[in-house]
Amino acid sequence: LYQGQMEPFIAGWHCPYYDEIRPAPELRMEQAGQEKIIFHTLLLPVSGPVGQSPVLEFDGSHYQVSYGNLSRKIHAPLEGDWQPA
Repeated sequence: LYQGQMEPFIAGWHCPYYDEIRPAPELRMEQAGQEKIIFHTLLLPVSGPVGQSPVLEFDGSHYQVSYGNLSRKIHAPLEGDWQPA
């Protein structure tokens, strides 16, 4: 996780307007392997400060993510598009 970093490379910045930058969280992940590698990334926007981590469950074909009174279920096949369940 990078935020407002200038060295050894620039990372974790948001530019809401021309010539204005603000520190912002940026997540980078790497994985190496010989076979097919699949990254599942699920973003759950919430308003206000985050006081706890969301609960994430996977049953083999669906993700269920919950945060406070907000909950979403996503159909996540290994091939093809993800869809709300």
